[in-house]
Amino acid sequence: MMQQQHHEADGTGYQIVDTSVSCLLTRFRLRSMWSLLGFYLSYKRVRAETAECEGLIASLFLVENLRTCYTLSIWRNVAAIVDFNGRGRAHVNAANRSFQHLEMGATGPELWSAQFRLSAISPCNLRWAGLDLSTALQSRTPSRAPSVVEEAR
Repeated sequence: MMQQQHHEADGTGYQIVDTSVSCLLTRFRLRSMWSLLGFYLSYKRVRAETAECEGLIASLFLVENLRTCYTLSIWRNVAAIVDFNGRGRAHVNAANRSFQHLEMGATGPELWSAQFRLSAISPCNLRWAGLDLSTALQSRTPSRAPSVVEEAR
């Protein structure tokens, strides 16, 4: 008997896709609420520098509370991330400056980053103003739901 493979989209019913789109999420826990403004201004400087990166799909600065913030960026592929990392000094400078403002835990600064790959889409994602995700999708794998990508074309 063949064992059925499970996918994280099984719980949502989203359309499973095979894509190179990556999301980078970085969380910063700050020593003081006064550092939040500085982190936002650093994000704006880095964001201005990324305007030249064709592979950047979207970028956001998110605030959890007065001492915790996140940066989130969505990239067309890994090559675009490598291109960004090799281009800008603003990113390196912001990273170097950030450590003095981070909360220090028992094992070091309260900072983490994670990279996720887009593996499923909801029917609403193709209606994000200014975002053409359909061109970033390389191919689709069969799913239990009708193909949203096909309906949108």
